[in-house]
Amino acid sequence: SWSPHTVLIYPGPSAYSDMILTSDGDVALVYERGGTSPYGEIAFARFNEAWLDIGAPATQPPAVWDGGAGSGNETWQQANNWNSNATPTFDSGLEVVFNTVGAGSLTNAIGGDRTIHSLTFNADADSDVGIYLAEKISSPVTGYVLTFDGFYGNATVTVASGATGNFTVGVGGGSGPGSIQLATNLVVNQNGSGERKYDRTISGPGGSVKNGNGILFLRQRSPY
Repeated sequence: SWSPHTVLIYPGPSAYSDMILTSDGDVALVYERGGTSPYGEIAFARFNEAWLDIGAPATQPPAVWDGGAGSGNETWQQANNWNSNATPTFDSGLEVVFNTVGAGSLTNAIGGDRTIHSLTFNADADSDVGIYLAEKISSPVTGYVLTFDGFYGNATVTVASGATGNFTVGVGGGSGPGSIQLATNLVVNQNGSGERKYDRTISGPGGSVKNGNGILFLRQRSPY
């Protein structure tokens, strides 16, 4: 269940192991290992949390959409579309939030392959949001992949109680561009009064679980 985020302790054959947390916060591991057999010797390893976090995403605040870049610039790479006026780092630690009060460009495009940890539609999301998995919203040609990847735990999609809009990831229906990838399990918390739609192909090793009383549509070739 830790895949795909793992740290290799020893590359050869191994067998029984035992692991504890030490009084100073390190991790201590004793295990059997060998060259051709897992029973050649008893080994001891000690490491800290920083070593385990090799490859972990950088800590960053949620990226909150305000659509400030205006018409013709409705893509995620435009810095002024985010409340911080800075383009976020799209990785497995990022939460993307729709939206600020009075936000514009609620029909938008990811503009490239993007990886995020979570997608949230907050209580201010009272208008419909449509996300193209493409380079632009007007006559898109190039499809891109939106990947949900929970480096720490499950990836999430949350529609807050009080959100009244309808929210679609993958605008365009069967002929639309792009796809959705689940690198890890995705938990959907649907508590809004509107509809939540995945309208593109979903694939990947992760599964999906839906909580809440709101309506969730899985369309196209989505075997979940």
